[in-house]
Amino acid sequence: MLKTTLNWIPLSLFVLLICLNQPSDRFQWDMIFLLSGLVALLTLPFTTLAGIPQDRISLGINLFFSSSTVAFLIGFPEITHWYQEQRVTALMLWVVGSCIVTGLITKQGCFDVDVNHRKLKSCLLVGAAVASLTASWWFRPSVFLSEVMPLISLLICRQLLVFFDSWA
Repeated sequence: MLKTTLNWIPLSLFVLLICLNQPSDRFQWDMIFLLSGLVALLTLPFTTLAGIPQDRISLGINLFFSSSTVAFLIGFPEITHWYQEQRVTALMLWVVGSCIVTGLITKQGCFDVDVNHRKLKSCLLVGAAVASLTASWWFRPSVFLSEVMPLISLLICRQLLVFFDSWA
């Protein structure tokens, strides 16, 4: 349990810094993205080399932060600014992409489930990620409905899939 918690440190740090700082200008947003992305850039290789399993949601989130930091460091701050404008929608694009790509190339499916169930669980997780992406886009004027609820709903769907898989 503690090992998989490492995958969530970049998102936790990002949310904590936003709550503490309440960024109002681009510089503050850039620094929060940069710091969270640097942590994600350190977390991804460390967890991979240590053999810590990555679920697709945390992988997509960490790739989101990592890509933002890499873009900022190599001189493409426009990507970071686009991420800031899109907010959770851009993050959900990375989650959907990681769900689809890893579903195609891994044996375990979503989260190390039984091989017989992996295709169904993978499809259900991709469906939940697409629904969260759609909700984050559709309800954009409302911060709660477009940012908080899609991510929480996706995490709940993932936990339900894990729970029902343990019954099988």
